[in-house]
Amino acid sequence: MTITADEVAVPARRTGVRIEARNVRRAYGRKTAVRDVSFVLGAGERVGIVGESGSGKSTMAKIVTGLERPSDGTVTVDGQDLASLMATRAGQLEYRRRVQLVAQDTTSTFDPRHRIRESLRVPAQILGGHDRAGADQAVGQITAELGIDPSWVDRYPGELSGGQRQRMSIARALIVRPDLLVCDEAVSALDVSVQGVVLNLLKRYSEDHGAGLMFVSHGLPATAFVTRELVVMNGGEVVESGRTLEVLEHPKHPYTQKLVDAHQAVEEDAAS
Repeated sequence: MTITADEVAVPARRTGVRIEARNVRRAYGRKTAVRDVSFVLGAGERVGIVGESGSGKSTMAKIVTGLERPSDGTVTVDGQDLASLMATRAGQLEYRRRVQLVAQDTTSTFDPRHRIRESLRVPAQILGGHDRAGADQAVGQITAELGIDPSWVDRYPGELSGGQRQRMSIARALIVRPDLLVCDEAVSALDVSVQGVVLNLLKRYSEDHGAGLMFVSHGLPATAFVTRELVVMNGGEVVESGRTLEVLEHPKHPYTQKLVDAHQAVEEDAAS
């Protein structure tokens, strides 16, 4: 892959990113996935968005990462309109460096034709501004920091397990040192033991580097472990928000209570 100087984003380093959604609506034809959603994700904050399938939480993740545009409403990044930022190639590169996505489906993260090293090296060059040697050094640094077996980077995606690929997808997102990591159901398909490893990686990176985290999930224990603030969505709307433990221990909205009750029922069945 040839990378020109114009394609390399090396902006001045910032500390954190503040994202504010105001009255966001997203419709697909006659179907409205998100309606009148507003929230603030402060710099360095860890915010969870929970809800059942179809609640609109993944749509909001795509809007925040710039993969989709709202039908109505606005999303601002440090006071700047996200749509305006994404209108230029330079703005897109800047935003991709500052905000990275970790998706549940790792098959879309890695090209099966290339070794993992190449998939990590490319964003390190394009978004991190490294030359090839510097990118390889960055690969070694991030895998060591995340406690990842260095031999994995020289394998093809199909040679890794699902849990290994997910950890490598986190490394791929973090290699550019983003200000915000958006995780969309990033651990829901993993075994419980692997989930614990991945959740600890996310939490430790956020705490060590002051990076923000937007954690989208239907799993309450995982969300409670890694976040400090919680947004509960149902039918495309925000029905409750607040400090994570406060919301889960003292739910005010009937839908939040339903989620908590359903989780407790699953735990009781597992214990019996």
